[in-house]
Amino acid sequence: MKTFWCAVIILLSDGQCLWAGGSEPNDPNNPSKLLQVTSDKVVAVLQNGSLDKTAKTKTLDEIISPFFDFELMSKLSLGKANWTKLSESEQRKFVELFTKLLKNTYLELLTLYKDEKLLLRPAHPQKNGVTIQMDVVSGDKKLAIVYKLRQLQNRWLAYDVEVEGVSILMTYKSQFDDILKSGTVKDLFASLEKKSTK
Repeated sequence: MKTFWCAVIILLSDGQCLWAGGSEPNDPNNPSKLLQVTSDKVVAVLQNGSLDKTAKTKTLDEIISPFFDFELMSKLSLGKANWTKLSESEQRKFVELFTKLLKNTYLELLTLYKDEKLLLRPAHPQKNGVTIQMDVVSGDKKLAIVYKLRQLQNRWLAYDVEVEGVSILMTYKSQFDDILKSGTVKDLFASLEKKSTK
């Protein structure tokens, strides 16, 4: 999972965002533009030498939190069958723990990558939103990453990321399914808490 996240975080730590699909979109409601703006903000923080690690982490958290739909990500990662088995308080607890895990992992790895080139391709409409492919180029290597976004109350939010066709949510779902097949919700929460503190 750590390798997966290492690939994912390149998306928002790139200082050379290139548009591979023609002219740059100017509409602030355009999801591709949102991706670029978020990237630019992250890069500015990473390059700010006057901020210590604590200040950078806090500022980065403020930037990326509005970009992701953590509640939907939590539901999808657990799956409908498992989600509906939880009480409302357990659902809230799961969202809290899973969000913390995603943020901690993302923020921990975010500062590791610099100087990769990013080719941002046009957004493709889907039934429930859009997908945006990004080709991350480092030397002679290229990595295909796809963001899945949906619009909620006039805001574009990312709810999944695929790296070379592998979904981060499906990867987590497989792990959570294994835990719940042989254990309990408490075991799942304990696992999430343990991963969040690493």
